[in-house]
Amino acid sequence: MSVTDKIPAVLLITSLLFAACAKRLNSHCRIVASTLNPFDDTTRVYYRNDGKVRRVETGISITEYNYSRNQLTAIRTDTGIFTSRTVVDINSAGLATNVRVYSDQAGNAWANTAYEYVGEEVNKKTFTTSVGGREDITTYTWVDHNIFSSTSNGNTTNWQYYSQFKQQVGDFLSYQELINGYAVYRTKDLLWTGDKVQFINYEFNSNINISTVSFNVGNTRFTLKYEYECN
Repeated sequence: MSVTDKIPAVLLITSLLFAACAKRLNSHCRIVASTLNPFDDTTRVYYRNDGKVRRVETGISITEYNYSRNQLTAIRTDTGIFTSRTVVDINSAGLATNVRVYSDQAGNAWANTAYEYVGEEVNKKTFTTSVGGREDITTYTWVDHNIFSSTSNGNTTNWQYYSQFKQQVGDFLSYQELINGYAVYRTKDLLWTGDKVQFINYEFNSNINISTVSFNVGNTRFTLKYEYECN
């Protein structure tokens, strides 16, 4: 069965509205809050004047984002206590080339992910840690500006998409980019199934913005609901 055969009715109806409402699609709207169920966790997003994320709050956790020309630093605290510091190197295309997460303030314990690209398409991810051991390498293949498959430790995952919907604010990959503060995966279309996430469904509001994302991680079904600020 194709991906299109599995699209819920709300997506099929919404697709008919895109031609008439294209000018309204995500126009001047941004996500300011999200709620993840079944945990009922609410995340609030605060922006700088230039539109970049400056602060994210989820329960007792606060992450503050600071930017330089080619680098992002994100510091997370839980009830005011240091949890992690993430340093991201960003290339001229705005894509992350190296992400290092420090779990102690001294900077001795870390996990590092390096990304390599062909143009704006990631083709290799290398994960290492301060404790040593072997590298964990993931490679990617692309077809028509979408990731076709990813391979890690000899296991290959095929990625699938809703080809009639383009990647946009609120889709699964762009939301990860929003919360993380950096981008890696710039696919053309809305993701349906990818690495470690499956069966993604999207619902749209009256402004043709994505309002709800439902997805599986393993055997657990999650639902992510958005609040937007529009001007």
